[in-house]
Amino acid sequence: MEGGGSERQMVNLIRGLDRSIVSPELFLLDRKGALLDDVPTDVPIKAYWQEHKQSRFYFPGRVFASQTKMLSNVIQRERHKVVYERLFHMALIAGTAARRAGVPHVATIVSPPDQDLLRTENRFVWLKRWILASSYRSAARLLAVSQGTADNASKFYRIPRDRFEVMPSPIDLERVERLRHEAGYETLMRPDRKQLISIGRLSEEKGHSCLVKAIGLVTRKTSLNVELHLVGDGHLLDGLKKQAFDEGVADRVIFHGQIANPFPLLCRADLFCLPSLYEGLPNALLEAMAVGVPAMASDCEGGIREVSLNGALCTLVSRDDPIEWFKAIQSRFDSPLLALERAASAQNHVEQHHALPKWVKQMEQIFVDIASNS
Repeated sequence: MEGGGSERQMVNLIRGLDRSIVSPELFLLDRKGALLDDVPTDVPIKAYWQEHKQSRFYFPGRVFASQTKMLSNVIQRERHKVVYERLFHMALIAGTAARRAGVPHVATIVSPPDQDLLRTENRFVWLKRWILASSYRSAARLLAVSQGTADNASKFYRIPRDRFEVMPSPIDLERVERLRHEAGYETLMRPDRKQLISIGRLSEEKGHSCLVKAIGLVTRKTSLNVELHLVGDGHLLDGLKKQAFDEGVADRVIFHGQIANPFPLLCRADLFCLPSLYEGLPNALLEAMAVGVPAMASDCEGGIREVSLNGALCTLVSRDDPIEWFKAIQSRFDSPLLALERAASAQNHVEQHHALPKWVKQMEQIFVDIASNS
């Protein structure tokens, strides 16, 4: 339960489900992560690595088979009616386990698989693609967080497009409103500088290297006094720190690591940046919009164009192009009124179309319908 968007959405769903209708149980690979404490205490948790130990000997498929068996046994023993998952790592296990247990499952695809799967997996990719295609084809309901993600997954897995239902991710606006007023790390923001922020794990697909290069260009080519706050952890941390030093902006790029509540920082930012190489439906962008911060994001495949209404609600910038990001950052501060007007429209859009209670009720009804017909 690390602090990713899908993990947060899973917590939102579990917390919001009506216990008189649905009794959830959570199956994890590892019982750890920043969001684990947010799981309600009435929800039982089963974790694979809590009951198993790593073997000294590696046999291809052995752990996968063991994980699938454990989940299937949990489903049968607890007499669960529906299995739900929303990450392809869990779809590999959940689809197979649900079929073995004879129980329907619901799947949500959160990122374009031709990017997400192919960029993050190195071994047996063809086999994982085949297993995932089988898992998604057998799903009782197949959901995607955006039209672009559904289109991409349909082609990648060769599943008819009409099998997919688009259900955009929600934002817990009450939680955001509560957290934004808590004391936080905002004292680390220098009042004499324009404040930029990016929230997300420090991995290749999030595109932070491009953003750091753009900050270097801003510093060298303009008189703008800016600093960039990077919130999140990941294996690129040391490399990005070195890059900031090489670009001459080590004192202008602040690495905060994972923060339980980034909203005090976010709310005081002048600009939110999402330089991702691909996205399904970016929760961090929705949260920035929800608090009224001007935003810019990569014009990449997935749901960013849909969330931004093709650039009406935030600035779209060419993907992985530091010069274009430099120009966009400069433009934000050259035309401040336009940026603030766009941010106000974005905030209203999120409130109208991405409220959490409506999404939870929709998911709840899907579970009830499937359980009633199984």
